[in-house]
Parts: sequence; C-alpha cells; structure tokens
Amino acid sequence: MADSKPKYVLIKDYIRSNIESGALQKGDLIASESKLGQQFNASRITVVRAINDLVSEGLLRREKGKGTFVAEGMIREGVLRLKGFTERFEKKGNRVSSKVIITDIRPFPIELQNKCHQVDFKEALYVKRVRYVNDYPLCVQHTFLNPKEFHWILEENLEKDSLFRLAEEKYNMVLGDGYQYIRVGQQSAQDSKLLNIAENEPTLAIISEAYNDQNVLISCDLSYYRKDRYEYEIAMTR
Repeated sequence: MADSKPKYVLIKDYIRSNIESGALQKGDLIASESKLGQQFNASRITVVRAINDLVSEGLLRREKGKGTFVAEGMIREGVLRLKGFTERFEKKGNRVSSKVIITDIRPFPIELQNKCHQVDFKEALYVKRVRYVNDYPLCVQHTFLNPKEFHWILEENLEKDSLFRLAEEKYNMVLGDGYQYIRVGQQSAQDSKLLNIAENEPTLAIISEAYNDQNVLISCDLSYYRKDRYEYEIAMTR
C-alpha cells in the first residue's frame, strides 16, 4: 500500500531519521534539492517546503551559496550580569574568536545615544567585529566606546584579547551596571554577507550599554545575531 503521507512530510521524515540515526552528523551537508526531488519524485517547491520546515525546527541551517547543513545546535543564554562576549561564551566551554573589520573614530549614532541612560560624548571609538563561536560566525558587533575611557584601544589586538578583560585586568577599569534592548534585526547587506546569510534574512538585534562604577557610560554596541544559532532565554517567576 502506498504511503498516504504528503511528499514533503516523507522528505522531512527521511532527513530527520537520518539525523536521529547518526547517518547525518552535525555540520554535515545534506543532499541537494534536486537530488531529493529525484529520490522522492517531488517538485522543487515540495522539497523546499520540507527543508524550510526543518530549518524552522532548528534541525537544519542554510548557508548561502553552499547548501543546507545539519544544524550544530542552538546557543542559548540569558545575561543577568555585565559580561563581555568572550567571557559569556567561554564560560559555557565554547571556542571564541573575532575578526576585526573596522577600527576608527566616528560620531556616536543618535539611535544608540537615545537608548542610553546618559551620554557625555558625541565622537566615539568604533570597532566592528565578526564574533565566532566554535569557528562559526554568530554575530556582527558594532561597538562605540567612550574615547576617554578607551584611549588605549587602537594599541590592542581585539582579535586576540577580550575588550572588557583588557579594561579590567590591564587598565584597571571597574565595571558597573549594564542594560540590553532586544528587537528584530535589520542588518546591512555587508553584515548579512559576513554572517553567511541572505540579505533579507532576519536576525536578533541586541543593543547593549555598559557603565563603570562611577556610572559613566563606557560602551554601547549593536550586535546582529544569527537567528538559527542563537536564542535568548528569560526566566520568569510568579
């Protein structure tokens, strides 16, 4: 008796069973859409529907120009203490690295100024970095630094060292409070390319502001996180 399930469900079940059995491992490239279409005698639209469902479920991820891969798993966090990117993810046992794209001096964007509780500088030291976790691009980070507090930044290697760790351990800065704002991201085409995602693919945008122990704003950054690799958890009690 022929299977009564729709073909897109059969394709989903086939891919899922291969993942569950170990035939497909995390990071493996799955068969192309054309091969799956031939195997199941299905149209491209049907195959794409099946793959999109599995991407939405977090089992697969797409990489522009390369294909569809078995997802490595979601990175989840809920930040309650002021920590730098490196400290946050290394604490969970991940490998963290960075690639600096731009370092210069530029106006502190009005959009970010308006988010901050207090601002006493208009020109900022700007650093744009791609942040990698386990060798995979997780976010693009645009950081605007208080030039009085981070006058030393151009002398340091931010691909090797943690910004906050340097500030505390080498330059004796005492960190205070911080705040975060979360929204749907609208990153640039260049940022999408750095994250290996489609230009119109949504991201999770997080604006973070950090203060020292004297309640002076020291940094504000806007980071775009890949939605298929990162989620933010908030614990609630009643």
